[in-house]
Amino acid sequence: MLNRFIRWISGLGTAQNATLEHQGKRPHSNAGHVVKGHSQVVRVPDLGYGQSYRLTKWHKEPGDHIRSGDIVCSLENETILFEFESLYSGRLQYSIPLNQKMEVGEVLFRIEGM
Repeated sequence: MLNRFIRWISGLGTAQNATLEHQGKRPHSNAGHVVKGHSQVVRVPDLGYGQSYRLTKWHKEPGDHIRSGDIVCSLENETILFEFESLYSGRLQYSIPLNQKMEVGEVLFRIEGM
């Protein structure tokens, strides 16, 4: 249930993806691994607790290998502290500085395929 919610807030819970999953097929962006030579942009999700969050902690550094399910960073606002779990595997390519305020939909980090 939580995984389905995370996929939905990350934009992976579209009707097209649901149809593919129902047919026993996995959508490309939902495969978990980023294709070598490509990168996947990960954006600040809409958690339903406001439109602005602050990045409080990086659990991984740029260049680190990330597996699907690893906690990458922590976001918070006056209501919630959220540990952001990656849906993709690859290498952390780009990240933003700590304590930066971010709006929903802004690029949080990129994962490069290996």
